[in-house]
Amino acid sequence: MTHVSDLSAPRVRLEASEPRLTPPPARRQFRDALVQTAGVLVRGVESAAGLSPGAPVMAASVRGSALTAPSSAGTTPPTSDLQAALGAHTTSSLELLSLQQEIAAEQRSFMAASNVMKARHDGAKNAIGNVR
Repeated sequence: MTHVSDLSAPRVRLEASEPRLTPPPARRQFRDALVQTAGVLVRGVESAAGLSPGAPVMAASVRGSALTAPSSAGTTPPTSDLQAALGAHTTSSLELLSLQQEIAAEQRSFMAASNVMKARHDGAKNAIGNVR
């Protein structure tokens, strides 16, 4: 048997619903990061197009357009800060390449001297062995 006084009291409470915050799937995060990285790469190659002879072709190939002669009307010149940074990077790269070539040449001369000394030693050792 139910009491009438129990039925008059509200048992349901209403609350405003809130959207459920779920993180985006990992593949979407990866895709967004990949798109951003590709955009940065393309902008960097396009801005460096005026600094090296093959860069306009590289920019066109990265962008995926047909290989055409670059037009100066639609391109913006790179900023002086970018030019200075790229120039410094190029200079340091050339210095390192020169140093690497010098080290390789020195290594070749040491190897040649080592081979000559080994041949001389082996010859002397064989001569001593033949005398006995």
